[in-house]
Amino acid sequence: MISEGSVLNTRYSLGKKIGQGGFAQVFLTTDQLLKRRVAVKVLNSDLTEDANFLGRFEREAQSIASLDHPNILAVYDYGQADNTAYLVMPYIEGGTLHDKMRRDKQLTMQQASAYLNQAAAALDYAHRRNIVHRDIKPQNMLLRSEDDRLLLADFGIAKVLSTASAQSHTGVMGTLSYMAPEQLEGNIGFGTDIYALGCVLFQMLTGELPYTGATEQVMMGHIMRPIPSIVERSRGNLPQAIQSVIEKALAKRPEDRYHSAGELALAFHNVTRGVAANLLATDVTLAARPPDSTQYPTQQLSRPPGYPPPANPTRPANPNPPQYEATQVSMVSPNAFQPGYTPTQVHTPNQFYVPINPTQPVQTGPQPYFGAPPPPAPKKFNSGLIGGIIAIVIVALVAIIGLLLLNNKDPKPVAVTTLTAGPGTATTVSPSTTSNVTTAALTTGAATTTNLTTGPATTAAPVTTAAPTTVVATTVAVSPIDSGLKQANETYYIKGDYMAGLIAFRNLTQDYPNSASVWRDYGNALRFWNRNPDSAGIDQLEKAATLDPKDALTQLYLTDTYDDNYRYDDALQAAKKALQLDPNGWVGHAAMTLVYKNIHDDVHAKSEAEAMQKAVTNPNEPLYNVILSDYLASQYDFKLGLEANDKALAVWPNIPLLITNKAVLTLNSADARERSEDQKKQAQEKGLALLLQATKLAPNSTPILTALAAYYSIFAKDAVQADKYAQQALKLNPNDAEVHREVGLVFFDKKDYASAVNEYARCNELDKYNMNCYFESADAYLGQGQDFDKAGKTAEAVTAYKAALSRSQEAINRDPMNYQGYLYSGICQVDLKDYKTAITTLQKAVSLAPSNADNYAWLGYAYLDNGQQTEAQAAYNKGVTIDPNNQTIKYLGDALKK
Repeated sequence: MISEGSVLNTRYSLGKKIGQGGFAQVFLTTDQLLKRRVAVKVLNSDLTEDANFLGRFEREAQSIASLDHPNILAVYDYGQADNTAYLVMPYIEGGTLHDKMRRDKQLTMQQASAYLNQAAAALDYAHRRNIVHRDIKPQNMLLRSEDDRLLLADFGIAKVLSTASAQSHTGVMGTLSYMAPEQLEGNIGFGTDIYALGCVLFQMLTGELPYTGATEQVMMGHIMRPIPSIVERSRGNLPQAIQSVIEKALAKRPEDRYHSAGELALAFHNVTRGVAANLLATDVTLAARPPDSTQYPTQQLSRPPGYPPPANPTRPANPNPPQYEATQVSMVSPNAFQPGYTPTQVHTPNQFYVPINPTQPVQTGPQPYFGAPPPPAPKKFNSGLIGGIIAIVIVALVAIIGLLLLNNKDPKPVAVTTLTAGPGTATTVSPSTTSNVTTAALTTGAATTTNLTTGPATTAAPVTTAAPTTVVATTVAVSPIDSGLKQANETYYIKGDYMAGLIAFRNLTQDYPNSASVWRDYGNALRFWNRNPDSAGIDQLEKAATLDPKDALTQLYLTDTYDDNYRYDDALQAAKKALQLDPNGWVGHAAMTLVYKNIHDDVHAKSEAEAMQKAVTNPNEPLYNVILSDYLASQYDFKLGLEANDKALAVWPNIPLLITNKAVLTLNSADARERSEDQKKQAQEKGLALLLQATKLAPNSTPILTALAAYYSIFAKDAVQADKYAQQALKLNPNDAEVHREVGLVFFDKKDYASAVNEYARCNELDKYNMNCYFESADAYLGQGQDFDKAGKTAEAVTAYKAALSRSQEAINRDPMNYQGYLYSGICQVDLKDYKTAITTLQKAVSLAPSNADNYAWLGYAYLDNGQQTEAQAAYNKGVTIDPNNQTIKYLGDALKK
C-alpha cells in the first residue's frame, strides 16, 4: 500500500500528504535522481482493478505530457507501482485559486480578468490539440507564489477516470458544481470546458457558485434553471454588462456559448476596461473560426498572462460564505440516484439542445387561515385549526393540476393498439377529446374509483400487458411523437423520474421543434417541476400556442402557469381563449374555474365549476378531478374534494403532490367538530404519514415542505420543526408567496410580530390575491397592539390597531365576499373602542358565514362593550350552539358572567 514514506520505483520518496481527492492522493515528494522536490499524484488502487485501465492511463499520460504551455502544469513522469498508477508534476508553492477565494471571498474584476486570461490561454492551447480538460475548477488551478502565475492542472485525468467509471457503470466524471448540461448527460466537447470556466468566473466575482444546494438541485440548476444575476449575487457591486458575458458563457446549449475560451476572456476583459457593452459580441470573423484555429488574443489584453494583478481594493464583505464543490462525482445520468433508473438514449457530442428556460415551483395559495391560536388574554381571537389546514390543501391542489396536465396529449383521438404475444389480446384505446391517454391505458390492473356525480364506485377493466416475446400484430402505427411523449410522460410522473423525464421532453423538442404537443407537454413539465422560482414553462407553452393556436388544452396549461406566476390578467385572457376554443367541453370551463377561484370571484367560479361538471364526458378523467378537487377545497367541501383527489391518485399512485393533497385533506378532516378525539388523532397521524411518504418521493418540493411546516406549527406545536421546514422551503423558493406566509406564521408563533408582518408584506408583494397574508398580517398587528397595551404604551397600541384595520380593509377590497375581512376589521374596531362601527362590521361577517362561532363571539364582545348585554347574550347563545368548545366563545361566556 502506497503511503507516506513509500518509494516509487526506487526514485520517488513520498513525503507528507498535501492533497486528497475522491480518486487520488497527492504527496510532497523528493526526486532522488534529480534531487528536487516534486508533487506525485497517486491514483487509488481500486481504479486499476480494470485490466485495461493502466493501458489507457499510459496513453493519456503521454498526451498530457506533450502539452507545453506556460499556464499548464507540466507532467515530468508517470509510472506504475504497487498495482496503481502515478503522475509526477512540479511542486508549486502558493496554493490554488480555490485557496485564494476562500481567503479573499471575492476577487476584483482586474484580478478575475488576469486569472481568466491565463486559464483561457491554457484551454485554447489544449483545445487546438483536441484535448478537453473535463474538470475545470479552482482546485485545479495552481497559483505560483513568486509571480502569481496560474497553472492549470489535471488535464486528461477526468477522461481517464470517466473511462474507468464507465467500465464499472458509475458514469461520467467531473465536479458537479461546474458541469455543463451536456456533460451531465454524458456528452463532452470544447464547450464543456468553456461552461466550467464561466462558472469559475462567476465564483471569482461573487464568492458563490451559480447553482448550489443538494445534488439534485445543482444538477437541475445546470440543466433547467435560469442563469442567475451576477449583479444581484454581488450585492450590486458589479456592472450589468458582465451579465451578458456570464449568460453567454453559461448558455445551456454548447453552440450558444463562446466559440473559444479566449473569446470569453476577451469579452470580460473589454468589460473590465470599460468598453461599451456591444463589444461583448465578438468579431464575426473571430467567432466563425472553430476552436482548433482560434488564436488566443493576448496582444489585445491590457495585462499578459502571469502579470501580477493590482492590490485588492476594499469591498463590502460577502455576508454569505462561498460554497465550494471540492469532490468529484460520478453518474450514469443526471438521474442515477433514482432507484430502478433506466438510462435514456445518449445523444452524441455533436447533437446540441434547445435553450432551457427556468423551472417554476407550483405556486398556490392555501385558502383561508382563520388567524392564530388564542392568546391568554380573553379578548384575543381564537381562530381554530381548520383554516390553517385549508392553507396547506390549496398548495398541493393547484400544484397537482400542473402534474396531471402532463399526461394529456393533443385533443385529437388516436387509436392505439397494445401489442401482445402468446395468449394476450390486443386492446385498442380511444381517448377522449381532451386526452390521448385514458385511465385504463395507464394502469396495470383494475383501478377502483368513486364517481362524484353518480355515486357508485366503478372498476376499470384490467389492461393486458405484452409478454416479453415476439410481437404478434399491430393495427395502427403510433407516430414517433406520440410514442416519445407517452414515454416521457410515463417516465416523468408515473415512474416519478423527474430528471430523466425532463431530459426526454427536452430532447423531443430538438427532434420535433415544430410539434405543438411536444412544446406543450415540455412546458407543463417545467412548470410542474416545483423546486425553483421564476416563470418556468411559460415560454414553451406560449410557443405551443403559437404553433397550434386552436389547442384549448394549451390555454388551460397557460392559465394555470400564469396563475402560478401571479400574472392574473394573462391567466384570465388564456382562460377566455380556452373557453372560446372549447365552449361545449369541460376544458374551457375548467380554465375559467381556476382563474375565477384564484382571484376570489366566487360567484363566477361556482358557475364555471358547475358548467365544467355538466360538460365532462368522463367523470373519471384525472385532470378534471384535480381541478374539481381544487375548487371544492376552496369552498371548504373537503369530503368531496378528497374523493376527487383519490380518483386521480388511483391512476397516479406515485405522484408526491397527489399524496400531499390527500394528506392535507385528511388533516382538514381531523379538525371536524363531529369527530371524536381518537378519530382526530388518527387523522393527524395518517396525514403526517402521507406527508412523510411524499417527502421521500420529492425531498425538495416547496409545497410539500410548506405543508410539513404548517403541520408542525398547527398540530404538533413543534416550532423548531416548523421553522426547519419553512426555512428549507424559503431557500428553495424565495419568490413563493405561500412560503413567506408560512415563515410569517413561524414568527407569529414565536410572538415576533414585527418579523411576521414583514413576511406577510412580502407575501402580498408577490401575490396581491393571497388573502391569508392580509388576515394574518392584521393578526400580527393586533398582537403588537396587545403587547403595547400591556406595556402601557397606548399611542403605540392605537397605531398598531389602525395598521391591522388597514390590512383588513385591503382584504375586503380584494374579496368583499370573504367574511374574514369583516371579522378582522370588527376585531380592530373593538380594540379601537369604535363599538358601533364594529357591530355593523361583525354583523356583515355573520351574514356571510352564519355557521362560524368566532363571528358570534366577537359580535358579542362588541355588544357587551357597547353596553348591550341582551344582544351580547344572544350572540353567545348562538355561538355556543355552533361550537361549545370554541375558546373565544368561552371567553365571552366568562365575561358575561362578570
